[in-house]
Amino acid sequence: MPIAESAILVAGSALGHAAWSVSDLPAGELLVPTAIVVRGDNRELVRFTASIQFDAIANAKATLAKLQSEATAWAFVRDGLFPIDGKKTDVLIVEVWSKGMPSTVTFIQRYQPLSSGQFKILGPALVGIDGIAPGAEESKRLDDILYRGVSEHPKAGSLWAQWYSN
Repeated sequence: MPIAESAILVAGSALGHAAWSVSDLPAGELLVPTAIVVRGDNRELVRFTASIQFDAIANAKATLAKLQSEATAWAFVRDGLFPIDGKKTDVLIVEVWSKGMPSTVTFIQRYQPLSSGQFKILGPALVGIDGIAPGAEESKRLDDILYRGVSEHPKAGSLWAQWYSN
């Protein structure tokens, strides 16, 4: 499956925007599911609101599936919980698609919310292609592209290094 570097850069921009958005959220607040939709040279930030997060995510996925006929690429990011070592961990989940890709690539970025004392990005993102983790070398390559995209975000780019914790 060809993975467009330009699409992974958009995913990084979406991740940067999401991290910046959740970096100061009070306890119990969640990121509004958000997508960056690319049409040619134009990027559009789209927020998906609903009374419950499940409905917002379902609406986003349906909308993005319809947009695949006219979009060049999109990156969709949402808040979530991911089991790591038997404990649910806060994560930002970024799905990215571009023309020519038969399915999405998913990045799962662990983070520590501000309500725990200090906002932190925890380690490198986990990568999945068709639900399968690629080898270590490919994961690192994709993460490097992802974080180049983060660095391009006007707010998160300058804050990422101070947020990052291994």
